[in-house]
Amino acid sequence: GMLTQQVIGSYEASLPCEGCISIEYQLELESDSSFIEHITFLGDANGNYEVHGNWYADGDSMLTLNPGRLAYKIKVNTNGSLTIVDALENHLEKQPAVLSRMGTSE
Repeated sequence: GMLTQQVIGSYEASLPCEGCISIEYQLELESDSSFIEHITFLGDANGNYEVHGNWYADGDSMLTLNPGRLAYKIKVNTNGSLTIVDALENHLEKQPAVLSRMGTSE
């Protein structure tokens, strides 16, 4: 549907981290419904992760990532950004993580 077409692309955010400098996060949503999460825990030498999975539109403004490491449920905002509303291992409900689109969409 429309939502699926609209959200394809790459997103990024710098997220707060307990015990490290920050979490540098990149999410690539591919048109074949696969995704890649690039997660870097800055200040942790072993803190680099690349996670592959599949995503699907869940209603008219929600995405579900399976199995996402950082993001699990994502809300699609009207301005084109994404908000991680549910995360598997970080408690982002204290500070919802907003992902902005990388570069410009043509």
